[in-house]
Amino acid sequence: MMLPTFKALKRLGGEAKRKEVIELAIKISDLTESEKEIKQHDNDTQTLAENDIAWARWKLYSAGYLTSPRRGVWALSTKGREISVDEFDADRVMKLSQSNYNERETVPGKKSIPQDEVWKEDLLNKIKKMSPQRFEELSGEILTKMGVDDVVVTQYVGDGGIDGTGVITIDNLLSFGVAFQSKRYTNPITSEQMRIFRGSMDNNYDRGIYITTSSFNKGAIETAKNGSTIVTLIDGEMLVDLLEKYQMGVKTETVIKTEIDDSFFEE
Repeated sequence: MMLPTFKALKRLGGEAKRKEVIELAIKISDLTESEKEIKQHDNDTQTLAENDIAWARWKLYSAGYLTSPRRGVWALSTKGREISVDEFDADRVMKLSQSNYNERETVPGKKSIPQDEVWKEDLLNKIKKMSPQRFEELSGEILTKMGVDDVVVTQYVGDGGIDGTGVITIDNLLSFGVAFQSKRYTNPITSEQMRIFRGSMDNNYDRGIYITTSSFNKGAIETAKNGSTIVTLIDGEMLVDLLEKYQMGVKTETVIKTEIDDSFFEE
């Protein structure tokens, strides 16, 4: 899927959100409609095509064709912009990718290839496989780590209403009642779903937090902004970042390398 991914970025002007690139790459690929729907594993929410694109992005990045200017955005590098679609050579990308990987592994001070799009996709898929009840519990655990006090997860109903509550305290002087909603979805959250959540708060809470494994469409984002009660949005990408930050379900290892300092022995 390297060529479709490269083509998609070219058509999108050289820079776009990850979701936009993936959707266009799948659309312009040679895959049949049935092949586009094949899941990576049984009961998995991620398709095989989406997983292949994540790996393609990694190869293009390590070959120097892509950059990551900010979270959730893919962009062509100067090298990638200079190469036309007709000049694109997948075999060359593979060789450059492996060569650069080996160099990073052997040259001191060189950073290894970022694998964000690999492990983050895997982690998000694991979350999507959780039961709705367990995802609500996880959301409560994350909010507790973020400093929300007295977090209580309500009994699971699945009606789009409040899934839990908590309290945000500032300097032991001010406190705000918080209600949160958790949705283990694949499709983007809509404005209608956001309105249902807002309605369930019914002015009984000062803040709202909406957590989802997917994303929010434009209407949902606008609905979250409007009204007297602020609703903070946490999408799938931000959710994974929070899990990494608080080391929940992930382990980050720091490798310490000891070398001889020849200058110490110079006379």
